[in-house]
Amino acid sequence: MALTDCTGTLTLTNVAAAPTNTALALSLNGLVFVNTTGTVISVTFADAKAEITTLNFMTAAKDSYLSIIDTKLATINVSGTNMLNLTNALATSVKTIAVSGAAGFNDGGALTNDTSLTSLTTTSSGKIVATFNAAT
Repeated sequence: MALTDCTGTLTLTNVAAAPTNTALALSLNGLVFVNTTGTVISVTFADAKAEITTLNFMTAAKDSYLSIIDTKLATINVSGTNMLNLTNALATSVKTIAVSGAAGFNDGGALTNDTSLTSLTTTSSGKIVATFNAAT
């Protein structure tokens, strides 16, 4: 699924009884909303039934700001050429974040209180910004 210059909320709702695939690939290009006062407001991705365990983001052309709501999400993979900026605390189910290519990643403070993350790896040439919980 490709998302370009979007605002608002993307809610994923699977109408099937059980998911046939628990991974989702999203191409992101400029997911951001700036209100009239200049405040950056993120786009929200919500997994209504909490069925996605892996999100694969491919960033391109413009940086994106994303709030992720998914209580079963375990893995976030970011690749491409641009920055993925998180804007909310992640669910405690997230264990692994991997960044590759020239993609950038900014946790926006999302990892500050996270004690469940076990791995943040990067082979990326992009900028990485992350604030970790000292107890982790």
